[in-house]
Amino acid sequence: MAIENPKADYNFSISTLVTTGDIGVSNIVRDTTPLSSYGVNAAYKANFETVLEEVRNCPTDIEFTGNMKDLGEIMKVDAQNVRIAVRSVMSRVVGVYPVNSGKWTRFGTKGLDEMNDQDLASCGLRVVRIATLFLTQLASKGVTVALLDNLEDLSKKLFKSFHDHHDAELERIAATTERVELANKFYAMIVELFGYGKDYWSSRNYAKYKSYIIYNTHDAKPHLSGKVGTASGTMLDAQTSQPTLHPEINLEYVDDAIIPDAEGNWQASDVPIECEEYWASADGHPLIHGAIAIHENQNTELNILIEPGTTPPPPDN
Repeated sequence: MAIENPKADYNFSISTLVTTGDIGVSNIVRDTTPLSSYGVNAAYKANFETVLEEVRNCPTDIEFTGNMKDLGEIMKVDAQNVRIAVRSVMSRVVGVYPVNSGKWTRFGTKGLDEMNDQDLASCGLRVVRIATLFLTQLASKGVTVALLDNLEDLSKKLFKSFHDHHDAELERIAATTERVELANKFYAMIVELFGYGKDYWSSRNYAKYKSYIIYNTHDAKPHLSGKVGTASGTMLDAQTSQPTLHPEINLEYVDDAIIPDAEGNWQASDVPIECEEYWASADGHPLIHGAIAIHENQNTELNILIEPGTTPPPPDN
């Protein structure tokens, strides 16, 4: 039964996983105080960094496939040498025992070119055994002990190269299993840590919240349909109904922040329909994190009333 490799829980590359882990370490250092409320302490950081280094230093698949390729080339040469040696013996055997005769059939060389490497090595040793048995009769055609010894050595060499290649394949499977299991463990640690960061910063600081976002796609980027809509509205102080100082609106999957004008009006074009969240901030006002629905080729109106007051973030140690 074929051995099934374990499946990765993430869709991007190991190198992206490592890069994401590096971002996680930086976030832990930056957000020491806020993350401590989630149990992220010095021991947590040390363990996270230890597993990160294990993943970083884990042998890659290309190292094992390269070794298998080298061993495969050796096996290919060994197989060709056995075929040549078998033909050399059988070209003499046929002079004594005609093709398809009982004794010729005992050598078992029919279909020589189609034999796999393991069967070919067995065939070579069988030819040695049968030829040794009939050596007296075959000697007149040039079958010698030296000729048979050479075929025996080549057949045993092919057996060894076959098993070396098979062992390398098993080693690759074992390494793949260990690598995927380790990477899955680390990915789970990243998801946990980044979940803490998103939970804390979602209502406090959009830029820091964004540093905890993971896109579990092959290129670690959001996969969008390409369908877009527009959004517009006003952003005003909830108490005075006047524009705020230094207002800023961020929409999910939109790279650039939207800055309302002097009257508090704002608009955004080419907003992906996958956008479901927005963040609004202004001086002297706490961050607002809310929901928004974007529809293809339609405008979504969103009027934001932001309450005055401050929610100062903790020190960024």
